[in-house]
Amino acid sequence: MLDIQEKIKKFNDEREWSSPHTIKDLLLNMNEEIGEFWNIIKWVDTEMQQN
Repeated sequence: MLDIQEKIKKFNDEREWSSPHTIKDLLLNMNEEIGEFWNIIKWVDTEMQQN
């Protein structure tokens, strides 16, 4: 569990999402980042994803 908390803190710090953000704010921000990543990979064909 501590490992996951450290990874989340690092992720948060890299984006300068420092306190006093709530868990809701953090999850919304993470969702936005994931959405940006999805916009990149949705056009990658299946063969490239497996390599």
